Amino acid sequence: MARSFRIASYNVLADSYVKPQWYPNVDPEVLRWDRRKFALAERVARLDTAYAWIVCGDLNAQSDSPVVKELVGSGFVDAYAGREQATCNPNRRAKRIDYIFHTSALRSEPAKLMEIDDLTPLPSADEPSDHLALVAAFEKKE
Repeated sequence: MARSFRIASYNVLADSYVKPQWYPNVDPEVLRWDRRKFALAERVARLDTAYAWIVCGDLNAQSDSPVVKELVGSGFVDAYAGREQATCNPNRRAKRIDYIFHTSALRSEPAKLMEIDDLTPLPSADEPSDHLALVAAFEKKE
């Protein structure tokens, strides 16, 4: 029998985009992180998943942000833990806001990233995005 897996893609509204004027049809209370984080956890729990979770993407949040702290505090593992480096440099400010997190049922091996600093041109002829691509291989822990 062929192996199959399910992927759930879910965009989490980054704190930097939480502006009530951008969401005029939304109760401002719903936008508060202390409320959204519980609603998000409940919604994710209702998704049909089986073995493990991988949460990845541009979180528009640095490692000391509430979003990243909540993921780590909920047991998610940063695939690039111990190898943290900048993944983009908007406004000539190199920073890490892109992540691959996974649950502890998986083991990850992240790919090496190109080193960037405040002056590295992104996008460029070699790197067509304003963010570096994160890549990790995963295997099921026995």
